[in-house]
Amino acid sequence: MVCKTPPEKSWTITETIEAEVGQNYTYRCRKGLSWKSGQNPTVTCLHNGSWTSANVTCVCRNPPTKLWTINETSEVEVGQNYTYKCKDGLSVKSGHNPTVKCLQDGSWSATNFSCGNIR
Repeated sequence: MVCKTPPEKSWTITETIEAEVGQNYTYRCRKGLSWKSGQNPTVTCLHNGSWTSANVTCVCRNPPTKLWTINETSEVEVGQNYTYKCKDGLSVKSGHNPTVKCLQDGSWSATNFSCGNIR
């Protein structure tokens, strides 16, 4: 018995393969994206021709550092948002949007965001 190509997972590169029972296949994230921490992207071919399941999530890592913000380690899924937080005693300047979005290539959407003194 052989297993055909593993099921496609969002934002991964899935290669066309045939695997024998017990053989492993490891998913890869698209260029610019990374695995979510703690996940194992490897599946194994089973006797019935199917694959073991895998929790596979590709993410953008840490948005660009901004002056006067709290630097938090972050993993954000494609299409999801990250909102910056200003350091104590500062606030988002009027008219600025502190939110960026994780894009399909692993980059982040642009923002005109900055922190300033609370008045």
